[in-house]
Amino acid sequence: AYYDAMNACHLGLFPSYYEPWGYTPLECAALAVPSLTSDLGGFGRFLLQKTTGTSGIFVLKRYQRPREDVINEFTDTLYKFSKFNAKERVQQKILAKDLANLADWKTLINNYFDAHDLAIKKAYKK
Repeated sequence: AYYDAMNACHLGLFPSYYEPWGYTPLECAALAVPSLTSDLGGFGRFLLQKTTGTSGIFVLKRYQRPREDVINEFTDTLYKFSKFNAKERVQQKILAKDLANLADWKTLINNYFDAHDLAIKKAYKK
């Protein structure tokens, strides 16, 4: 039922004030559902580092910005998305699915291997 509900959505909205990582926008993307997240979550910051802002997942810039500016960006993004025609919505779905691949475990696990190796080197350096 969860995945059926997700697949029925046109856009996931997760403008979180704080999330250590933020799995729900990534889950949306993996299901080819575009979403909006914020730069106050780890996944949003990850996307800002890895992408040029081509959408599929919109990153709301909340960090150290006035509330009014954030609200305006949020509503502008929703309005822009609501005006997409069918072809543009499909393109957003494709972009979202592509972005999900950036956070695939097959890729990210290498960071854990590197961190483990670094910890071992430091532990035995003494």
